[in-house]
Amino acid sequence: MKNKKRLIIFLSVLFSCIAIFVISLGIYNFVGYYSCASAIETVPEVNLEEYLRITIYGTTYSEDEKTISGTFSIMNTNGNEIAVIERSWNGAYLAVDFIRLEMKNKTFVFPLRIYGKNEIFETHPVSKKITTLDKYYNDGGQCLLNGVYSSMENRKNLFKIARFAVKRYMLFDRKYKQKITVDLSSCKTGKNYSIIRNRSGGLDIVEL
Repeated sequence: MKNKKRLIIFLSVLFSCIAIFVISLGIYNFVGYYSCASAIETVPEVNLEEYLRITIYGTTYSEDEKTISGTFSIMNTNGNEIAVIERSWNGAYLAVDFIRLEMKNKTFVFPLRIYGKNEIFETHPVSKKITTLDKYYNDGGQCLLNGVYSSMENRKNLFKIARFAVKRYMLFDRKYKQKITVDLSSCKTGKNYSIIRNRSGGLDIVEL
């Protein structure tokens, strides 16, 4: 009898925890969605001509691993650098992931992460050594991808849109988001490159 009561209590607590988790997850998703949806009403599409500038330094090999190093500059709408990232990654090649958000007939593209890979056709990082990019342009409640000529209100609203785009909101990710991977395996050591938006809305890498 005591064991049965304990089981009932355990199941009640378990189901209560599951219910709290599900409700919290739902609230988190819907708050994020409505924050983005309301902000998108007032913000025009951010048509960056240039997203990143890139220089690959080269690849080094050791018995245990391959390492590739380079410099990445995040650009804003005025063509100015927001941040410069100079470091190395595990792998023989580099790739950059972007997130395309399509909502209310508007499209926004945000840089997501840089990572290394061992094979050209790989689409996932070779290790956990990944550089997330939103912390460099989505900071202090403002999105710095919009340059100095934009209003603070505009940058604050774009912050909400970018936050929704780059964070996980599992109830809405499949409907509104698409990951775009730009492979950098064709980049030559010591050359300067730029990731730009083409006429069809896609991303191209061009040598400067």
